Amino acid sequence: MKMQKKTIIRSIFVSMIFSILCFSPVIQYGRADWTSSDTQLLPSKDTFVSIGGTLSEPLSNFGGAETLYVGDGLYGYCVSAIEYDLSELPENLASLQFESDIVVYGENTRTLDVYIMEGINWVELEVTGLENPFNASEICFTTGSVGNLTQITLTGSTAEITIDLDEYKDNNGLITLLFTTGALDESWFTMQSKENQYLASYSNPPRLEFTVEQAADGDTDPNNTGSSVGATLFVIAIIGVIIFLVIKKKKKKEVEMV
Repeated sequence: MKMQKKTIIRSIFVSMIFSILCFSPVIQYGRADWTSSDTQLLPSKDTFVSIGGTLSEPLSNFGGAETLYVGDGLYGYCVSAIEYDLSELPENLASLQFESDIVVYGENTRTLDVYIMEGINWVELEVTGLENPFNASEICFTTGSVGNLTQITLTGSTAEITIDLDEYKDNNGLITLLFTTGALDESWFTMQSKENQYLASYSNPPRLEFTVEQAADGDTDPNNTGSSVGATLFVIAIIGVIIFLVIKKKKKKEVEMV
């Protein structure tokens, strides 16, 4: 009985020493090699507002529409707004960009203006051409800027647009992307809204594409260097305690029987 107990205790001791030796390089040298993992974030809100022109509907709300209109189209001059909640993104982003398929109508060469606004709040099912926090009329009918401006030139009838948003990687708030054309531009564009789940499954809807710094073992926290080691040693210790208690209990029964 004593030999069996000594053998088990020695086995546990050797296992713990072996675990420490195997994991000590991780503890000493820190994180493993990192690669990138691709993911995406869909809009929290999207809509368009009609602000002028013969077919305009400035009092209407289009928060539930399945298509987002930009420019001089079926509802007059329209500005589309798409909001993303960056607090839903993980930490340690390697890259961040906006991507979307877009359908283009009108002239051979068209220019799409995209303004990026931070921290504005709006209600998807309430904003209209007359009541909105985007200054939609200003960005469409004047040259005044209301945010960080990106201009995209399109030459085909369909395209995938990409906007680099790396400067917002550390932003934990809300950003709204406003899409418009100049008032004298006769072209117009459409994108799929988040309400159009059917068409979105066959195309690339407006979304944020991002990559996250990720360890080879799947750990997305580059500062987490010892959690797996600690968990392993803890399990080994628990197993050792259980075996010791079982042996002690069995020995006690043997003494009582004698």
